[in-house]
Amino acid sequence: MGQASVGEVMNVAVVAPPSACLSSIGAMVDSIRLTRRYIYRQYGAVDVLPASERFDLAELHLLSIGTERTVTLEGITLAAEGRAIAGQAPDLLFVADYIPPGDQPEIAAAAFADWLRERAGAGATIAASGASVALLASTGLLDGRRASAPWWMIDALRELYPKVAFTAADAVAEDGRLLTSAGAAVDHLLCIRLMDRIASRNSSRWLQRRLFPQDTMLAPSPAIADHDLLLARAQQWLTEHLSQPVTVLQLAEALQVNRRTLHRHFVDGTGLSPHAWLQMLRIEAAKSMLTRSTFSIERISGLVGYSDVSFFRQIFRRETGSSPLRWRSDTRRAGAGRQG
Repeated sequence: MGQASVGEVMNVAVVAPPSACLSSIGAMVDSIRLTRRYIYRQYGAVDVLPASERFDLAELHLLSIGTERTVTLEGITLAAEGRAIAGQAPDLLFVADYIPPGDQPEIAAAAFADWLRERAGAGATIAASGASVALLASTGLLDGRRASAPWWMIDALRELYPKVAFTAADAVAEDGRLLTSAGAAVDHLLCIRLMDRIASRNSSRWLQRRLFPQDTMLAPSPAIADHDLLLARAQQWLTEHLSQPVTVLQLAEALQVNRRTLHRHFVDGTGLSPHAWLQMLRIEAAKSMLTRSTFSIERISGLVGYSDVSFFRQIFRRETGSSPLRWRSDTRRAGAGRQG
């Protein structure tokens, strides 16, 4: 599933236990592929990025536990991309929901538990869905942390692992590098959170709107004003065009509203004008590229919609208090310190 790229491509693994829910596996795979398409559409046509140097979103692998293949709950054998976890070292791993025998919480096998602890110790992000939350809890990694879990399993989990603050109230719980969900039915919400870490905040915003275009109750991010459909449509349009030299007038024409109405919705919902919100979006994209790629400042400037690199440096410093080069150096040094 992965492909060569420039920069720091994240190694992402979907771990499929026996009797895994295909919908849980699919939520993660679909989220990666949809976000990859968004990034390619966003930046693929930009002249400053040669085709041979386009960066990928992630190197994605499907792993099984102990064997080379997994038979899902639906009886589908996953073998084409299947690999056992042994020897694999993903930066982010997602353990899919599954149906345990007897519907009771299971303990992770010794080899699997050791592997999860090893990856956590190496700084990897670990996400577990549904019944797989029990596997993660059995490793001790969730001790002292808050975790979401399936409602039908929550009493048994609280008895087995009293050091974990299990909740059935939240579809998704995030505690540092550990994320948990209540199960396959809400895994797309978990995947939206993971896209923040795999790609960028802009990408996760786009994915949220792609998956839940009109649902105001499932929004995991307060950064999107979901109570205002016009504003949500405008934010989605800007997210999809941030690398292009767009204007507020073009946005208003695309949404078939006048500029004054558009401006009012943005200020009421975000506290920013449409132009200021677009600049914020572009700076967030630039931060992600500075952290995850080796692209020059000139190239990043062009990729996020600024043809004038001096203007980009000016806007970046105004928004962050730092130059792009200094910001890249500081964040990478801080990242190396956390890993050490």
